[in-house]
Amino acid sequence: RGEEGGATAAAAAGAQLDSPALSGEEQLEEKRKKSKELQEKQDKILKQRQDILKKQLAERVAMRDKLKTMKNESVASLLASVEAKISELEKLLAGGEKALATPAPPVKAPWWAKKGASSTIDNRTSTLRVAQVPDACGQEQLKAHFAAFGSVLQVDIIQSTNNPAGAPMALVQFSDRMNAELAMRRAKSYAGTMLALSWHEPGKAPGGQTSGIEGPKPPPLLNPTLREQDETRK
Repeated sequence: RGEEGGATAAAAAGAQLDSPALSGEEQLEEKRKKSKELQEKQDKILKQRQDILKKQLAERVAMRDKLKTMKNESVASLLASVEAKISELEKLLAGGEKALATPAPPVKAPWWAKKGASSTIDNRTSTLRVAQVPDACGQEQLKAHFAAFGSVLQVDIIQSTNNPAGAPMALVQFSDRMNAELAMRRAKSYAGTMLALSWHEPGKAPGGQTSGIEGPKPPPLLNPTLREQDETRK
């Protein structure tokens, strides 16, 4: 077996020696080919980043236009934040390839991504319950208010069936628990009104409300006299 292995290695070495070496022109052409492939990859990456930035810019501009139609104090800080982000994105896009190729600043790892942190999935609810929605505050206004603290997936305003004339409540669902916790701490003030926030567990009726479908009712309790008579008959 050792002789066979040696013969195989010798044959491979001989094949390499027999293969013609690339000329200077061919080597130069090979380098040009690799350089072109690398440039195409870089251009593709830059194009993808440019498309992402354009999409983010369009989303921020749409949000800014919507916020400008709302007239309340809580929107002012959010509007300023959106304007700053729009300016940042416009500078990046106007800077050309050099700006697009600049790596983004490092993002501080959240507590759950640090070494030694638990790797279990956070299945806790990411939905906040607003006990009483302020007057003249609709679904869009609430979404804009809470969007300052993270990605809001859905906002539902619910009128109590027990008190139709009272203030409605709302459920605000965030994309993750971290943003919801941030909103729980910092989103309690809306246009000078304090919001009563609490956690809402999915699957439970909000605010003790029913689903509107009545289940089977238990039989009425017998009074003591009728119960004794019923037991005697048995």
